[in-house]
Amino acid sequence: NKKLILGTVQLGKDYGINNTTGQPNFLQSQTILTTAYDNNIRFLDTAESYGKSHQVIRDFHKTNTDKRFKVFSKLNSKVKIKKNQLEEHILKTVNELYIDSMYGYMFHDYSFLKKNNFLINELSLIKSKNLIQKIGISLYEFSEIIDVIENYNFDFIQIPFNIFSDIKKFDKIFQKSSDNGVKIFARSIFLQGLIFISKYNFPEKLSPLKKNITQLKSYCEKHKIEMNELALSYVMKNKFIDGVILGVDNLSQLKNNIKISNTTHNVKKAIINKINIKDETLLNPSKW
Repeated sequence: NKKLILGTVQLGKDYGINNTTGQPNFLQSQTILTTAYDNNIRFLDTAESYGKSHQVIRDFHKTNTDKRFKVFSKLNSKVKIKKNQLEEHILKTVNELYIDSMYGYMFHDYSFLKKNNFLINELSLIKSKNLIQKIGISLYEFSEIIDVIENYNFDFIQIPFNIFSDIKKFDKIFQKSSDNGVKIFARSIFLQGLIFISKYNFPEKLSPLKKNITQLKSYCEKHKIEMNELALSYVMKNKFIDGVILGVDNLSQLKNNIKISNTTHNVKKAIINKINIKDETLLNPSKW
């Protein structure tokens, strides 16, 4: 499970297009974190804008002093940070999480980076003081990813990548990242749970994806595997993906994802070649 990173947005607020159970309560959240740690998951992905997520992680760390996660968090894009204020802000966040340092800290979006370029130098200085180990950014658009890889010196990027992604485009990204020593962490591998929604409850605005998802479900039936196994194995097996962020609504989902994370199924290229989604906004949950 070294590639698995537990996403915690669901632990901080209601999230996900297919989430029918809502935000887990305190006990459920703590059980999810305990189960993740006991199954060798050591990384958490969170953000300052993920509701009570930081508080949930803090409560776990305070209660379980012998179990410390390595945490990735994101700078809240709505927070106005002036020059020389970022270190104090990050120190406050580190204390909130009840950890000694942030494993990874990132800009939450591309537009905030462009408006606040001066923060990059401050992040580098803070990194040199060991308050942060790695610096990164969360990205969505293909053009943004290319720009960041070619023109910035981040340690990692977090991007959406799943079985529907245009692999020809992403192959270019993967190679550039590898050449420049930039690690890649994949998110949205289940499209917020969209791939599990039945055709009868499918959101109208995303209806163009229904055909592709139906194709994948037929493939799964033929090969006797579950949909989440197909989607997860596709991303996990990509040698350029350094980490896979998985959010869960409940303990059952976590246990199932852990179980299938080492699946040996190789997705047939023929089924991938049939997927041709021209409207990329359909694969970007931030546009939904």
